Amino acid sequence: SEGMLGYELYSSALADVLSEPTLTTPIAVGLFAKWGSGKSFLLTKLREEMSSFWPNEAPIKANWLIVLVSIHLAVLLGIVVGLSINSGLWGSVAGVSLLALFYAISLALRFINRHYNFDWSFSLHHSLLKKVGKFRLILQVAFCHPPGNLNTQQASIQTMPVRFHFAETNSAAATGEYAIGYMIAALFSAIENYYGSIPTRLYRAFRPKPLKPSSNWRFRKMCCVPLFLLFEIFIFVAIAGISLLVLLLTGTDIESRKSLEVSVYILGGILVAGAFVNLNAWAKAFNTIFFSQARYLKQIMKSNEGLTSLGAEVMMLSDMVKCLDSFTGQQSRLVGVIDTLDSCDTERTLSVLNAVQTLLMTPNRPFVLLIAVDPHVVAKAAEANSKRLFTEGGIGGHDFLRNLVHLPVYLQNSGLRKVQRAQNTAMQYKRIFPEHQFDVEPTCLLYTSDAADDLLCV
Repeated sequence: SEGMLGYELYSSALADVLSEPTLTTPIAVGLFAKWGSGKSFLLTKLREEMSSFWPNEAPIKANWLIVLVSIHLAVLLGIVVGLSINSGLWGSVAGVSLLALFYAISLALRFINRHYNFDWSFSLHHSLLKKVGKFRLILQVAFCHPPGNLNTQQASIQTMPVRFHFAETNSAAATGEYAIGYMIAALFSAIENYYGSIPTRLYRAFRPKPLKPSSNWRFRKMCCVPLFLLFEIFIFVAIAGISLLVLLLTGTDIESRKSLEVSVYILGGILVAGAFVNLNAWAKAFNTIFFSQARYLKQIMKSNEGLTSLGAEVMMLSDMVKCLDSFTGQQSRLVGVIDTLDSCDTERTLSVLNAVQTLLMTPNRPFVLLIAVDPHVVAKAAEANSKRLFTEGGIGGHDFLRNLVHLPVYLQNSGLRKVQRAQNTAMQYKRIFPEHQFDVEPTCLLYTSDAADDLLCV
């Protein structure tokens, strides 16, 4: 509508600010206007503008991982074929043939994408690379320490793409803690949808952390041996044990049978010992993989465990996002949208804002809060519920908002419409009289407009 046209300038300017890679978080943005003046409309426009800043995904370079997966599949196929027909020669042929097939498919896709513009080949290649990237992230979370913060900053944070994940508070929640809890659960779901459920849930089990602030990523170790190498040994011992067990059950002579039995017992003992040593890690992994964090948070909401449990979950969410971002080389910002507080009672309004300040405003957390309220309503609610504190302390309700909000934006859509009309008039003048395009500049009209102060405050 005509009354909402001026908000496009606000949404564009705010999206530019919030998409800056060097922006310090957390940050609370206050969109202040009277009730019914279009704050929800502005939030929708702002979300669209921020989503438009999402860059295209960079190509994933993990040739070593593709080769590693191909070798594992070829070995597995060779063992299955060799045991099925009782021939090691044909098993070796099957494994080598599978490796050759993978290599031929890779060469064919590269050739087609370089010399032809087929949509199906590009889509197939892109989807395969995405799957490889997700699998690499799973391995990194399971077996590696993430890079430190200083190492990430040295890698030029300005070149890291920024991606936003959105969630809204539940205005029907009984208290502010419940409203923020449901918003955190929605953010967990958004992170799972983007990064994948397996890496995000494995993080909850293993909680990998940097070794040093300036260190690069490193393999996690047990008894000075990388966990990845121990896992590989465990897998090959399991395959060897199953293969020998199949040979034992298919029937052999007495001498070979005794040696096979001894080998099976030894390999079985190694597997049992390895599983017992890592029983705690396996239990955590299975527990987190089959139960999402959003479901666990909803159980916390029902059990009335309060701010303490929520604070731990918010800290884990922040650490998880930083870890996954450091592995993938990007920045994620968790955007919480707080709207419709004008329609809530004063006690619930203040409880939501207090929960925001307590849970989300801790330094170095990747939160961006968009708070759309009528400042006069919130100020009066704060003064009414804490009258003694505000009276004796000499502060007012607006001071309460000022301490909470880092970037206040007072919406003046009527003034911005005047600026837009001035810009449109200048552009039309330049089209009609192109020979005078240097005599009249749009910026002159913009600063002589009555709404210049309103625009500058954006």
